[in-house]
Amino acid sequence: MTDAATAAAGPATRRLGEPEIAGLVAARLCHDLISPAGAIGNGVELMREIGGPPGPELDLVADSADKLAASLQFLRLAFGPAPAGESAGLAGVRRIARRWFAHQRAELDWPEGDGDSTRRAARLRLNLLQAAASSLPRGGMVTMRERATGGFAVRAEGPVVAAPEPAELWLSDAPAAPPPTPRDVHWLLAGRHAREAHAGLAVQRTETALILTATPPA
Repeated sequence: MTDAATAAAGPATRRLGEPEIAGLVAARLCHDLISPAGAIGNGVELMREIGGPPGPELDLVADSADKLAASLQFLRLAFGPAPAGESAGLAGVRRIARRWFAHQRAELDWPEGDGDSTRRAARLRLNLLQAAASSLPRGGMVTMRERATGGFAVRAEGPVVAAPEPAELWLSDAPAAPPPTPRDVHWLLAGRHAREAHAGLAVQRTETALILTATPPA
């Protein structure tokens, strides 16, 4: 590389790894799709304002558009890139999570509160919330509790708690872990995102609950 090319690239230039590229692709897809999803919702509201015929069909379109927009917003943060040192306000992260949970079988209990988090730790919060929600196929309650000593705990509780058997292996990225299906890939990502956030993860299972704990500095 010539001196001019080196200067143009800058001292921080490096080759991106596959996980980083995948995160960028996920963020790009969500970014490109959320605009038309929002436009559908705006179109429904306009039809209502000008006296369009109300009915279950319009309600279905409106609900589907909101679900799509909520999912894209949630997944953009949960699966997208999180540069080191970048911050994220917890109030905004909570709003994204609540909007997503409005379309899930499980409910979310995450008390109000302000404060900042690193973007990596915010991403991990959404990863573990998604893991908890996916463990409640018949609904239930997911609680998020910030800990005074740092870190946080996510608890999934319901009539059926069905976390996949290899969940702990995926969270620890164990070499013997079977590859996850697309339905379970968020478990593997949660473990990798925890390591990027320099957080420890602990899993506790009971007959009626699953508890996922992230220890500082998350």
